[in-house]
Amino acid sequence: MHWQKTSDETLKELKTGKKGLSQRDAAERFKQYGPNTLPEKKKETALQLFLNQFRNFLVIILIIAAVISFLLGEAIDGSAIIAIVILNALFGFFQERKAEHALEALKRIAAPKTHVVRDGKITEIHTSEAVPGDVVSLEVGDKVPADCRIIEEINLKIDESILTGESTAVSKSITAINKEKLAVADRKNMIFSGTTVVYGRCKAVVVSTGSGTEFGKIAEM
Repeated sequence: MHWQKTSDETLKELKTGKKGLSQRDAAERFKQYGPNTLPEKKKETALQLFLNQFRNFLVIILIIAAVISFLLGEAIDGSAIIAIVILNALFGFFQERKAEHALEALKRIAAPKTHVVRDGKITEIHTSEAVPGDVVSLEVGDKVPADCRIIEEINLKIDESILTGESTAVSKSITAINKEKLAVADRKNMIFSGTTVVYGRCKAVVVSTGSGTEFGKIAEM
């Protein structure tokens, strides 16, 4: 739980420092952790999505029951069951399409580039290249590229509404919080992927990327 540790303990645990990773270390970690992107799912056609709704075990049982009803001359019962199956399939289809559009919207929120400290120098990289242990440098207007533990901050406030629903900007600090379980909104020494710096500036060390971030967990759901 990175919010329980001091910033120095977090840096030590991630085998990095305030001067950031070397380009070599960053490349090795990229191989280990992969790109800092939301999980990709193979796209299916509308027809495939619709047909997938009939692969559920209970749906198959209902279809069998409908066939038996027709064979026994119970056309009304059979028709009612078929109608329920089709309505259920349509509902599932529209829910999955809605989820696909939501995931695309989440992907568009991610910042295309971010500033990290590599070999002691601030360098601009593609956000997808950020890895655990990277030290990011953020100012007003910047989007947070990954879940990070703050190691330096000056009057930092973050808009976390996209993640927590909180309408007002949240003040942050570097102070460790001695609690094992803590809601995302209460992790005052952490900043999260997809949120935005609205006041002040900071440096923070990346602790989670891609699907391991809070934002990534929402995308997977």
